Amino acid sequence: MSGAHSRAQSRQSAGEAAGLGPELRLLEQMTTIAHKSGYDVDARLKVLVRWIKQHQCADLGRIGAPWQPRRLLIFTEYADTKRYLQQQLTAAIRGSNRDTERIQTFQGGSGVERREEIKAAWSQKTGSLSPVEPSSGCPMTA
Repeated sequence: MSGAHSRAQSRQSAGEAAGLGPELRLLEQMTTIAHKSGYDVDARLKVLVRWIKQHQCADLGRIGAPWQPRRLLIFTEYADTKRYLQQQLTAAIRGSNRDTERIQTFQGGSGVERREEIKAAWSQKTGSLSPVEPSSGCPMTA
């Protein structure tokens, strides 16, 4: 009985779907586009990583790649954008010299001690640390 019931439901669903043909095709197209673009690297991120490679770490992508003593400061208004940039840039520089020390972030609610740590790292003359502060939609500044 359940087999007959499910066939009846399938015929009913198919009949309803026939009236939604254009909408269903549009949803299928949207799903296809979403799946394709879901794995694309953000074009702005590509430009940023290319800039880092040209100006800070020419051998980026090579294990132990050395860094120039140039720093980069990024401002963004939103915490989600900060997290996104931190995750993506961390992945992009993984394996380079001192990669785990290269990206530093803070936001308005960061404590005084954390801000002072970042300021001290930023002002080091050795260039061993290149803090990247995602924070307000401005183009990157070096």
